Amino acid sequence: MNSPAFEDTAVGYPKLTDEMSFVDFFLINEVARNVDGYRLSSFMYKDRDSKNPKLVMGPVWDFNIALGNANYYDGWIQNGWELQYLTSEPSFLNSADPFQVPFWWKKLFESQRFKSKVKERWAVLKNGALNKDRIFGKIDSLVTYLNESQIRNFQKWPILNQYIWPNYYIGNSYANEITYLKNWINGRLLWMNSAINLFTTVEDESQLPVSELMISNYPNPFNPSTTIEYSIPSDGYLKIELFTAEGRQLKTVFEGNVQSGRYNKDLNFGEINASSGVYIAVIKFVPESGSVNIKSTKLMLLK
Repeated sequence: MNSPAFEDTAVGYPKLTDEMSFVDFFLINEVARNVDGYRLSSFMYKDRDSKNPKLVMGPVWDFNIALGNANYYDGWIQNGWELQYLTSEPSFLNSADPFQVPFWWKKLFESQRFKSKVKERWAVLKNGALNKDRIFGKIDSLVTYLNESQIRNFQKWPILNQYIWPNYYIGNSYANEITYLKNWINGRLLWMNSAINLFTTVEDESQLPVSELMISNYPNPFNPSTTIEYSIPSDGYLKIELFTAEGRQLKTVFEGNVQSGRYNKDLNFGEINASSGVYIAVIKFVPESGSVNIKSTKLMLLK
């Protein structure tokens, strides 16, 4: 990352990292405008080479001082990039805060290649996991689920209509807090969409070659629908099956010949009358020359 050739696909960071995991990490921290993002509770892992030889950013963690809940480091403002603030704002850089952002995040954000990947990914997520209606649906479902317990919570701790560090907004009711959260998220998504639309796309790199078999899903947990995302490293035969946690097959999601690339498939659990619990999606791939490769991911249905 400190090299002039840090973007080079042969010797730079693209060779060593799962780029889209860094893009996803950036987007989720920016949607939440997480003042702790990039510098606190940030994780990276690497699997064994035979499974995935690249560094993966995540899993994401620690969003309690986010989503308009912070009255410092511009955390309450719907406009602007938090990463830009944390890597460029003199009052933060010269502060006594010992948790500064690693230098390479600033280089990534200034990279035309990285911004191109952000724009490409945003085009998918704004209609999926980061769609306003989907987010509001999740909020509403949690409000319903927590309705009885939130009443007891504020009986035990009567903190409504009081400043509790580091609140920016002080609502006089639980309902007002939910309204503030929704309004803040809506404004944040609108600004990010406008800002990302200004990013230019590197046309010849808009689709990186897929180097490995991968499968994941979003949102997770979900109810009743989720989207399975998968990448295929070469042409071949593919089968995706859905199982219960006990190993009982529920359905074949897809079966047939495929070409190398990235794909997604919507899965509606309401159609199979499934109950709450953990399910397993298994992807089996047989390349035109080679042996069977199998990957899986856990799906959590919450009703």
